[in-house]
Amino acid sequence: MKRILTCTTFCLLLVFASCSEEQLDVYHGDNYVYFTYMDDKSPQKITFNFATDAPLLREGTVKVKMTLLGYPLEKNVACNISAVGEKSTARSGIDYAPLTSGVFHSGLAEDTYGVTVYRNEALLNTEYTLTLSLDAVEGCLIGPARYQYVTIQVIDRISCPVWWSQSFAANLGVYSDMKYRVFIIFMDGEILESLDKYTGIELVNLIADFKAWWKDQWQQGNYRYYDTDGVTPLYETILDN
Repeated sequence: MKRILTCTTFCLLLVFASCSEEQLDVYHGDNYVYFTYMDDKSPQKITFNFATDAPLLREGTVKVKMTLLGYPLEKNVACNISAVGEKSTARSGIDYAPLTSGVFHSGLAEDTYGVTVYRNEALLNTEYTLTLSLDAVEGCLIGPARYQYVTIQVIDRISCPVWWSQSFAANLGVYSDMKYRVFIIFMDGEILESLDKYTGIELVNLIADFKAWWKDQWQQGNYRYYDTDGVTPLYETILDN
């Protein structure tokens, strides 16, 4: 059966045609796999933020993109991926799950490799990085060389949303990272980009429900955080109607 280069592959060929560092001889049947590069052609870098990407979970999955340059694969092929210790601060089994073999599926020009990362208390004050190396892909070559690596940055950071300062949200009181984190928990992990879906009355009622819920949780021994004075329960800084 005659094999045809996809449109995506043809475009990629143009990109690499002038590359003196690599001889990507796809017209002679060679296939190349590499970690998909960024929009500016720099090596792939991913930031995974537990606070917004997996706010209610203790672990998350980072999806690393891989690209095939050449002819579509006729079968699934195994991908050997390893951690680059000297370029990583993450610890296997503590900050991320031990790496397993990946798969590049047949018929695809782009696929993903999932890395399980773990959340711990230390992330509130620090971050960790994990650099991966694409070591081998069954029946394919690895290249270009600069795209053999990908860097994953794992953080747990939150910042004041723009809508917090809007008048309808005034009953939330003075912003604090911890208050916002508990609000996200109350919202079942929903991260509000804006308040457009709420009327003024609906938002006031939502905030009142949040305060009542937090007070009840406090009495059960949960989310016992205090205001800056170290005495006032943080839920009491939420204003009443």
